[in-house]
Amino acid sequence: MHKLILISGGTASGKTTLVNELKKIYKDKISVLSMDNYYKSNDLMTLEQRKNINYDHPDSIDFSMVKRDVKALLNGMDIKSPKYDFRIHSRLNDDELVKASNIIVLEGIFALYDEELRELSSLNIFVDADSDIRFIRRLNRDVKERARTIDSVVVQYLKTVKPMHNLYVEKTKEYADIIINTTNNSIDNMNILIDKINELK
Repeated sequence: MHKLILISGGTASGKTTLVNELKKIYKDKISVLSMDNYYKSNDLMTLEQRKNINYDHPDSIDFSMVKRDVKALLNGMDIKSPKYDFRIHSRLNDDELVKASNIIVLEGIFALYDEELRELSSLNIFVDADSDIRFIRRLNRDVKERARTIDSVVVQYLKTVKPMHNLYVEKTKEYADIIINTTNNSIDNMNILIDKINELK
């Protein structure tokens, strides 16, 4: 039986860190989909136009494709996930094979946003952290990994990331079965989470 786990939380809250810990524990028994790869393709736009899209609004996500791939994995079928490049704000002409495992994890800031996905899920997790800590983490990540300038990160954070988090992401915490706090760079409640996942088998 394939089970879906949704892992949500604000930007740079520690979702990827949590997923990597789960991969270490469950190895090939876990398959991971990142919603970051499911931003809508805007190839007809120029790079400057793509830069101005509000990527922190749920409309930026191709939920139809997300749900199609999640349902396929839950039915035991391998899928090819798109790949997204944050440096050019577009999908790559490449994909990634994701094999169906016992545990399917979908992680992203909007993982708990869609009602249909929540209905498919067996366990909902919200990864939380102090907002100042999240901003610092995002600043470091975007400058080092996504070729952004400090000014551009700050402007985007104030213009879209923070207000969209307050409007859309924070509210999805109410759907969580478990809230994991990573403010101190530790994963609180990890043992509780593992027990919950083991109960799904």
